[in-house]
Amino acid sequence: MQTQARRILWIDDEINSLEKHILFLEQRGYQITPAMKGVDGLSLLKEKTYDAVLINHMMPDMDGIRLLSAIKRKCPHLPVVMVTENEQQEIMNEAIIHRVDDFLMKPLNPQQIASQLAFLLEYDAVTEDYTAQEYVIDFNKRSALKQHDVDWKTWIDIYTQLAEWDLRLDELDIADSL
Repeated sequence: MQTQARRILWIDDEINSLEKHILFLEQRGYQITPAMKGVDGLSLLKEKTYDAVLINHMMPDMDGIRLLSAIKRKCPHLPVVMVTENEQQEIMNEAIIHRVDDFLMKPLNPQQIASQLAFLLEYDAVTEDYTAQEYVIDFNKRSALKQHDVDWKTWIDIYTQLAEWDLRLDELDIADSL
């Protein structure tokens, strides 16, 4: 599904120790831009467009929650994954309040990072494709029904299912393309 390299900004004060992880992601088609400080990452966000951001929770210049908040103010729809070794619920709750998209726990596994990025970045496209196909199949089934053989209960079921489709398509914002 991925046609061009996805641009990932990775902000971590220990980015140099993550070279193997970066190489692993680049081999899978991701273009990684590293930043060692939160302020450097914010500057890079002003210069370029990214598809997702990985941020470390604990950094000396700016903690991950402040960085997350600043990123979401500038780019509210940009997926942000917080990397942390701290499993405290209050930290996770605070990150959720600031609209973190997901968490990764240290120690990091390169495949886990790649899987999480793929899920975040491809979810909408896969969902839209699948839903559109599912809608067409369902529509064709309904069109095949002989209208004179349908009782009132079946009409109610058809109406209910069409209303559900309407809501699903509105959520995906693809109704105009069908």
